[in-house]
Amino acid sequence: MKSLIINCINKIIDYSLFRPIAVIIIILFISLKLFYFISKDIALNIANSGDDYETYNVTYDEEVVKFDLTKDQSHNFIIKPGDTILKLLLDIGASENQIFNMLESMKKVFDPRLIAVGSEINVKYGVRVNYNPDDQNKIEKKVNLKSLTINLVNDEKIMVTTDGTNFKAIKKKIALIKSIERYYGEVKSGLYLDGIAVGLSSNSVMNMINLYSYDIDFQRDIRVGDKFEVIVEVLYDNDGLRVRDGNILFSSITTQGRVTKMYIYNHKNSLEYFNEKGNSIRKSLLRTPVNGARISSRYGMRRHPILGYSKMHKGIDFAAPTGTPIYAAGSGKIVYRGRRGAYGNYMKIKHNSQYSTAYAHISRFNKKYKRGSRVKQGDIIAYVGSTGRSTGAHLHFEVLKNNKHINPSKVKATSGIKLKGNDYKKFMKSKNQIENYRSNLPNQIYLR
Repeated sequence: MKSLIINCINKIIDYSLFRPIAVIIIILFISLKLFYFISKDIALNIANSGDDYETYNVTYDEEVVKFDLTKDQSHNFIIKPGDTILKLLLDIGASENQIFNMLESMKKVFDPRLIAVGSEINVKYGVRVNYNPDDQNKIEKKVNLKSLTINLVNDEKIMVTTDGTNFKAIKKKIALIKSIERYYGEVKSGLYLDGIAVGLSSNSVMNMINLYSYDIDFQRDIRVGDKFEVIVEVLYDNDGLRVRDGNILFSSITTQGRVTKMYIYNHKNSLEYFNEKGNSIRKSLLRTPVNGARISSRYGMRRHPILGYSKMHKGIDFAAPTGTPIYAAGSGKIVYRGRRGAYGNYMKIKHNSQYSTAYAHISRFNKKYKRGSRVKQGDIIAYVGSTGRSTGAHLHFEVLKNNKHINPSKVKATSGIKLKGNDYKKFMKSKNQIENYRSNLPNQIYLR
């Protein structure tokens, strides 16, 4: 076919009368050919790229060019310590006036100040960008808030929407569907980050870390290549959207070849966790009273960073951001709560006739607990700070035995409940059911 076309073109060229026409035909022929191959190549590249392309509405007049994203933007946020809804909305570029109106509407059904760390928020908004060719340094971005959704832990959600003029907030009960799912992974950069990477929620990862805080020192015991496995309840709404995670049914961590397993069991109408032998994982004292912290200074003699000379360091320092929750290392009674010299804000808990624990450089105390209050192991008693003689935000943690300081990392904590008789038989039946889940549930594949 190609040779036939070329022969025809040659014959036309032979007649000088039609030479101008021939040149036009040749140019058109080559142009069409090039367009065919170029457009085909572009289409192939787009098809293979796998990217989602946003579409825009563009309007132009003599003064300004306006770009409107035709598709609303949607962002999911997880509340971290120090976060507020106001801060998140300001960060995406919403105006203070819009944020004020949205939060005022929300206050009718929910106080935004009560948003809990770990809560999941979805924000939808439109974006317009205005560009003035006469003032190239001035590019205006306008964000229009469309909706905000907060999933609460009590199977409710807060929804704030707009009709374009006013915001309206409602609280809805969610009909949830429970799914039991298994997640398995390997530590590559850190247990928290790798847990999130395989699909666990932030709350589930933190719950897992809390469970192991009795037995594992996350600064020294966790290594790259260690394995973890979690079976957890996951709750979805009727649209198939993941609302939150429920209870952890089983968890296993393999650290340097040592496997530590724990199983959930309803003991006397209270959900507790036990090891394979039916012993409670709860110990008399937590090894790490702050989640996700790094040990910045250990117990023993050291050169003091402020005083400049060697001094006995009577506790362990855990470096963490200001506002990080501090947990009671054990159940007991608060015997001191207030300022105490170089310690800054200080709290001391007496656990029994022998042991006490102390917490220093606190930014603020939990208002729920006063001097004389009784606390349970794992209760949030205060928040990390840098008060007193301190070079940065951290928790100074001490353990005292008979009012003498001892090395917190050397304390041998005793176990709590040990199941026996009929309780042990029921536990073994529940444990076998969980092992059945482990054998039959596939590992979840999380695609981001």
